[in-house]
Amino acid sequence: MNNPFIAFCKYTPDKNGNSNNYQVLLVNPTDKIYPKVLTYTGAFEEDVVAEPTGVNDLGELGAQKSILLEESNVMALDFTIWYKLTLIDSENNASECNFSIHKGEYRDYDDLEEDIELVGKKGMIIPLFE
Repeated sequence: MNNPFIAFCKYTPDKNGNSNNYQVLLVNPTDKIYPKVLTYTGAFEEDVVAEPTGVNDLGELGAQKSILLEESNVMALDFTIWYKLTLIDSENNASECNFSIHKGEYRDYDDLEEDIELVGKKGMIIPLFE
């Protein structure tokens, strides 16, 4: 992949093999450094809306690195969780993208899971810039 992407990963949080949690990571497989990453996120399900939390500055996304955007229990996936990301490069150019994660993607997870070398685990890739 030639652009940053999202890795949606189930993982094993304890010694008993329970995998009821997930992680959402922003992955940069390129040699480009983004000194600043901004996120804006919220969630909804039918008539229920979780208010956006405001803009968060996650700091630098290094070359060949990843940043954890979210970690939670899969029960949170009863909601559709949406994100707006702004990646700012060293020349102060901003690239914006949007994506969401919803129950349907989680149900298809096992069919779409693949090895994601940069994060050292299996996950589902969500492209950001095509």
